[in-house]
Amino acid sequence: PPNRVRDFTSDPGENSAFGTLEIRREYTNMTGAALTNLRFRIDDLTTFPAPNGVADMRPRTSADVVVNVDQPPCGSTSNVTVFGTALEVPPNQFNGGGFNTSFGVAAVSAGTPLANGATIKLRFLFGVQQTGMFRVDLMPEALPAGGGPDPNFIGCTDGATCSEFIFRDGFDP
Repeated sequence: PPNRVRDFTSDPGENSAFGTLEIRREYTNMTGAALTNLRFRIDDLTTFPAPNGVADMRPRTSADVVVNVDQPPCGSTSNVTVFGTALEVPPNQFNGGGFNTSFGVAAVSAGTPLANGATIKLRFLFGVQQTGMFRVDLMPEALPAGGGPDPNFIGCTDGATCSEFIFRDGFDP
């Protein structure tokens, strides 16, 4: 925490038999224009069917949360809002979302655009149906201008049994 939160509370009705894994990231609009729509499409994900040792992850909708974080200068903590994301496409799947599903960001809209150079903190929530090593690849999509770097998340649902969680991208909140 605060960038990755693992909750072991089982919630089978929400495709989270082994709890949830939440990834919190910061996204900066570097498109040159104010964004009126922002979403992240899943173009790679360890999911069903998963062999032993590989996590079965299911995207879920998340709500906004306020978290206490240490921001520059070091030792200076403050409360920040981390905006939730909504599972968009395709909706109402029995097994939850998967490949080509997208997380929409309701906090970015025509009424509340994300200005060029502005940053937003986001949370991506995944139900864990099977524990193990996982991989998530999210592709930012934005209007009226394109996306940006393609964040990859690789790690393990059980920190004690797998190597340390790593980020390929550079968005640390």
